[in-house]
Amino acid sequence: MERNNFLKAKNTYLKEALIQQNMRELLFNFLEKKHYKNVLDIGTNQGEFAKLIKEKITFNSFDCLDINHNEEFFLNSEFNFICSDFLAYESCKKYDLIISNACLQWLDFKKAIIKIKKLANDDSVILLSTFCTGNLYQIKDFFNISLDYLSVEKIQNIIKKYFPNSYCFCKDYKLSFKSAIDCFRHLKNTGVTGFARVNLNKQILKDYELKHKNTLSYKCVFIIINPSLNQYS
Repeated sequence: MERNNFLKAKNTYLKEALIQQNMRELLFNFLEKKHYKNVLDIGTNQGEFAKLIKEKITFNSFDCLDINHNEEFFLNSEFNFICSDFLAYESCKKYDLIISNACLQWLDFKKAIIKIKKLANDDSVILLSTFCTGNLYQIKDFFNISLDYLSVEKIQNIIKKYFPNSYCFCKDYKLSFKSAIDCFRHLKNTGVTGFARVNLNKQILKDYELKHKNTLSYKCVFIIINPSLNQYS
């Protein structure tokens, strides 16, 4: 899969990214309505999660970081856009709220968690989501195209090492389409696969419909770190 496809799909992403929308809404439900001094959104894209979060909290500063040049989406806003690779990002301040939705699968996950640990306070609230092994398994099976996803167990082990009191859980989503071409159009418009190098034809569309019934399966992992909560629900 090629990350620059994600940039190419920025004009269609918000409309097509139904699963990512559901993911951020789920994370949003774990957020306490209160004041946070410094907030960081990792992989902010067009700020869709940041804008949702802003409606629930107050803050002193809200940094939105993305490797792509998405400054246009943050003009005349309360957000501070930072164009940077997260693993190379350095900050003199600590964040008491760190969020990231459907982004960490693009990074070395362990290095990303170590970086988050470095940027967080001991009592920081951290809300993360990513994808794991089994995500879009139909595409892996049919085209042998896939990111190198970690297993749920591997993700949980890494998180628990650096954040022992974290809560991790997995959730499956399934999308069904009227036709195979609608299925592949969805993938192209969300920019999450390397479909630029796939030449579709009638036979491929027919074979996919027969084998996978025009469906796509998403397998997501959610990570909740909130020291003020004794239990999660």
